[in-house]
Amino acid sequence: MNWGKCKPYLYMDECIPVIVLGPNFQLFLWAYIAYAIYGFIILILLYSRHLGFIRLSLSVVSYTSTLTNYFLAAFMNQGVSNYSYKYFIQPTKYCEICKQRQQKQTEHCDACGVCIEGHDHHCPWIGKCVGRHNKRYFYVFIFSMFVFQISSILMFTKIL
Repeated sequence: MNWGKCKPYLYMDECIPVIVLGPNFQLFLWAYIAYAIYGFIILILLYSRHLGFIRLSLSVVSYTSTLTNYFLAAFMNQGVSNYSYKYFIQPTKYCEICKQRQQKQTEHCDACGVCIEGHDHHCPWIGKCVGRHNKRYFYVFIFSMFVFQISSILMFTKIL
């Protein structure tokens, strides 16, 4: 099996890994630590303003959701295409670089060096591609980060 620049860990069976680290994993670690510290400082500042339980809860829940989904998007198998396993779906094209059969929505990522099912884009902030298996975590991460930032801004300006 060709994993390109990705490193698979913790296999569900002999061919399908649950955890896959991308080629830009160090960038993900630095961004995760920086965002965790930034969010913690924001939460401390919000708590010191005595805004009440409901308002602070919105920020805590969105911050926790952001970190959790960021972590899951970066660690989950992004959908590395592997048709050597028994769960075979009718392939419709062939990747000349990987030398294997593919589904329709599969694209080759040059940064990762593998074909990704449901390829959306390569994101250096999670350290790998956004694909079929980690796409929902990535979009929930983006949405919860948006909610956390907007709610924090509104609370600091005393609009919320």
